[in-house]
Amino acid sequence: MEIQNWIMVQMVIDLVIVCLLLWFIRLNMKSKKADNETGDALRKSEGILAEIRELSLSLEKGLEEKRRSCGRILEEMDETIDRAEDACRRVKETARDLGANPDRSKGVSKNSDQIRSSVKTLMAKGLPREEIAQHLGMSVDEIDLLIKLQTNSGRVR
Repeated sequence: MEIQNWIMVQMVIDLVIVCLLLWFIRLNMKSKKADNETGDALRKSEGILAEIRELSLSLEKGLEEKRRSCGRILEEMDETIDRAEDACRRVKETARDLGANPDRSKGVSKNSDQIRSSVKTLMAKGLPREEIAQHLGMSVDEIDLLIKLQTNSGRVR
């Protein structure tokens, strides 16, 4: 073979090597680009995870604050209920001391006409006001008031 043929063969081989080299460079650049995209995606996902952690901590703090507030409110409500029950008990005791029967409303309710007629009947029998009040489950003051109302309205019976 002549030298020209060898040069030609050498040039073809060089051309093939250059093409292979360019192909490898291009392939390497694509993989770097894919690695860069993967790295970017990884950094973005880590950023999102960091934000989620911050949000969850913030929500946890808010929830704990709300739990404490609810606990305080419940304690205040319990204290208020206890004070109200105590006040109610004291009012009932005071009413009993004054001769009223605060629990009579739990029994059979009577309308005003029935009460008036009962007071009239018992007065006609000559019972004292204290016995009438005890019999009807009322205070003596209520009996006196009914008697005065009957007297003032002209319905002395």
